[in-house]
Amino acid sequence: MVELFRTMIEIIPFSIILTSKIDNKILYINSKTEEFFGCERLDMLSSEATSYYKCPKDRQDLAEDINNGIPVKDREITFKRKDGTYFLGSITMVSAMYIEHEVLLSCINDITDKKMVEEKMKQDKEMIEKMNDDLLVMNRELKNRSRRDSLTNLFNHQHINELLEEEIEQTSKTGNDLCVLMLDIDFFKLVNDNYGHQIGDRVLIEVSNQIIKNVRNSDLVGRYGGEEFIVILPDIKSEDAYKLAERIRLSIQEYDFGVSGLKVTISIGLAQRNTEDGKAIINRADNLLYQAKMKGRNRIENIEESN
Repeated sequence: MVELFRTMIEIIPFSIILTSKIDNKILYINSKTEEFFGCERLDMLSSEATSYYKCPKDRQDLAEDINNGIPVKDREITFKRKDGTYFLGSITMVSAMYIEHEVLLSCINDITDKKMVEEKMKQDKEMIEKMNDDLLVMNRELKNRSRRDSLTNLFNHQHINELLEEEIEQTSKTGNDLCVLMLDIDFFKLVNDNYGHQIGDRVLIEVSNQIIKNVRNSDLVGRYGGEEFIVILPDIKSEDAYKLAERIRLSIQEYDFGVSGLKVTISIGLAQRNTEDGKAIINRADNLLYQAKMKGRNRIENIEESN
């Protein structure tokens, strides 16, 4: 039976080590153990098992668990080879009898390569996930940029029209009010002619900021083109929209652009939606803006006053 036992142990692809429970000495190893630990069989026999553990306490903890009836199965332990290098092993340990000796039978498998592959796969997965996250962020950023005016960071002409159609669709379902403001900087060409295009760009940016400061969080602001802006005001009565437009007008009229002699005003057309589509309400607000220009600028024209 002993010879059969040894024959079976020699052909299995794991390290088998028998150690005495009394003094922790190695009583038997198979050839796979020699391969794993880089050590001749005679060198390992009668040596202490703890000398082949990177951390001797790991061996003590395993033996203690066995004594306390705690199963030891597939525990990951770092083992030490004869040349001082280490390998990661998976160990299963049980109590047994060997030639009338109480022993601990350890079955060890070298999982270093497996762990390296798993770690590489984990790193690759994390890298791919990070790349995907980065691509999503870049895609959102590119999408956002495609919707924004590069100078003022307001919604651009195309996207603000799309947003208006969405608001109109929503308003048609809810029956809520919707107003649109068309705003234009008065005599903007003179700003560029007298102060230069850099100052003109600064005026466009600061006017945009003043508009944003005076609207609600639910309102949508876009640069419609050149020095013309549009504000979409969902769920608001005409009189409240007029008050909001007046706040915008006054804030720009009173704003100090930090340039000697430079004063800027805007004209505004205010239209409240009836049942028309986006193009129609923008056209009506634009006509009211034109009337504000014709009546002296720096003023608001709304549909009630135009009748």
